[in-house]
Amino acid sequence: MSCPKCKEGFVLPGEPAGKIDTDFLGAYHAPAPSGEVSKRAILLFTDGFGLPLNNCKLIADNLAKRLECDVWIPDYFNGKPIVPVDNLSAPDRAAFLPSFKVDQPWRMRGSDL
Repeated sequence: MSCPKCKEGFVLPGEPAGKIDTDFLGAYHAPAPSGEVSKRAILLFTDGFGLPLNNCKLIADNLAKRLECDVWIPDYFNGKPIVPVDNLSAPDRAAFLPSFKVDQPWRMRGSDL
């Protein structure tokens, strides 16, 4: 079940405390609060708005603080998210269908299934 804000978009209040790390292809890093290198980490993936929307960064900061570990968010859209922050509305599912036909989505190339 999703909340009504998931479809229309919502900007969380606050400013991110972590930083974009250019050494890691523009990934966002929310360090553990101790300042020491953490022995564990969380890899957090964004929604279609990507890193330009601060929500995921604020969530990463919160997780880093509460769980006392590093949190990383990769920029897998390479700075060009599916949904621009200006829109703050998710695309229609029907308009976002793949352009190729998938008869058996569980079968992948090279799979013996």
